[in-house]
Amino acid sequence: SYMMPVPQNKNAIVFQLLSLLLESASILFTGSARSSLEGSGIRADSRAVVRSSAVWGWRAAACFVEEGYMKRMKCAIMVLCGLVILGCGFSLLGAAPRHKKEKKTPAGDTPTVQLYDVLNNSFAGKLDTYLLADIYSDPSGPGQQYQRVLHATYDKNLYFGRLTIHVRSVGKLNSQQLVIYTPEAIFKFGNSDSQEFEKINSGNFGETGDLYLETRNDEPLAEAAITDEVRQEYDMLVTKYILPAVQKQASGKQ
Repeated sequence: SYMMPVPQNKNAIVFQLLSLLLESASILFTGSARSSLEGSGIRADSRAVVRSSAVWGWRAAACFVEEGYMKRMKCAIMVLCGLVILGCGFSLLGAAPRHKKEKKTPAGDTPTVQLYDVLNNSFAGKLDTYLLADIYSDPSGPGQQYQRVLHATYDKNLYFGRLTIHVRSVGKLNSQQLVIYTPEAIFKFGNSDSQEFEKINSGNFGETGDLYLETRNDEPLAEAAITDEVRQEYDMLVTKYILPAVQKQASGKQ
């Protein structure tokens, strides 16, 4: 480190005090600048430049102190003022709001993401399958139970309706019927769809371009609002029935 020369005249004490002030101000300035720059995310090489600049200014001030009495006084005052101003500037910089780089939010591990991954990697981006789904009770007819049957299609080359899930309902089947009839045959027994889910991208159901249709009072399918309940039903169909079926089939290919 650079040592401040000690004046050899009658004003030695004054100059020693000025030297101490300069050294203290330099240390304070360097620490303030370093903490402010580190907090604001400036690169390490930039912080090194600031530290070097502070040391350079301190040494330059030391050289000036070796000049005549008036010059020394003026230079000392100017250097101190400069350090104070720069120190305040970096303090303000440290106090200013720091804008960090925004991280891209991942799409998330949604059921559709998992399904699309399996279909694209193991089925060449195509799907056409029939599946038996859940059994439910009819609120309007106590004691009556129905089986939902799905026809799921996927084509990665399509945009609208890339993934389409057709839902039909039939009376609850007994064990013998489940052995005799295939899911495709059972689906056709249903005659017409009761619901239809159309998905484009791999995010949550209900994004731009997604479509939900349902029938009410035996009327033809019509577009309906995508509510939280509809989203939960879509996730349930994909998670419990479609995704496990294609994963099982994909594992059999390996």
